[in-house]
Amino acid sequence: MSLEKNLLSGKESPDKEKVLQEDIMDEVAMYYQATSFGEDLIRTHKMDSKDLKDLLLDPEKYKNLFNLEDDDVEYMKDWIQKKVTEIKNQKLNIKSLKEKYPDNLLFKEKFSDHVPENFESVYHFTSEENIEGISKEGLKPTQDIFLDKESSESKTYLEETKIIDEVFDTYAPEGFNRSKAVYAFEDFHAPSLSKGKIILEIKIDPEKILVAGGEFKTEAVYAHNLGNSFDHLAEKYWSRSMSLKEFKKLSLSEQMNMYEIPEIVIPHSVPEKFIRIYLLK
Repeated sequence: MSLEKNLLSGKESPDKEKVLQEDIMDEVAMYYQATSFGEDLIRTHKMDSKDLKDLLLDPEKYKNLFNLEDDDVEYMKDWIQKKVTEIKNQKLNIKSLKEKYPDNLLFKEKFSDHVPENFESVYHFTSEENIEGISKEGLKPTQDIFLDKESSESKTYLEETKIIDEVFDTYAPEGFNRSKAVYAFEDFHAPSLSKGKIILEIKIDPEKILVAGGEFKTEAVYAHNLGNSFDHLAEKYWSRSMSLKEFKKLSLSEQMNMYEIPEIVIPHSVPEKFIRIYLLK
């Protein structure tokens, strides 16, 4: 029985702490690289994904390689243990949510064999009110799926986004259109306006989607509010984009230097069979 199945059923695994840490180290690494201390360590040592996972699995073993003091190692071990417990609880919470929606197809323990082997995982944030619709119709292009539509902040955001996307789309490569795209992230970095507590895992062809710098869109919002032109930002957004396949060839430090806010642009709807509920925040 897989660890995830153990977690969802409430059963203990034989060597729980060791197996648990190894099984969810991808999630732990995502959280770690989002911290300021994690980002500094990755940039300083030009780490790749394997370096980071090795270090997090055994900080004591690799402390000399990455010039860590004993206090750094103890802090890291404590942080890892807390994060492991947090992620374990997040996975267990899925069981409670599933009881509310017993027929929802997004509650998959794993993807079917119909998902091509070359497809990569990306992540989309949504709220509970959306999961029934996504289960029935898949994830459709929309700008407001993770927003609180009643808040004035969200309404302003949507109005600005419509204006800005019209300009950005004039520079878009063939087959892509910001106003008709599904957005995702390679890790758990949620949009600042997100109220979504549910993290969806999406399986997608890495050669047919783009990673772009969301910071150019953010800068365009500021420029628009000041009454300034932002065509140059729209051009940079698309000209500096690359396929997810190419992006994943970069080391973690190279990825950080490439974009401040890497967002994944999916130019089409995503069928339910390629989506599952992954974690609850």
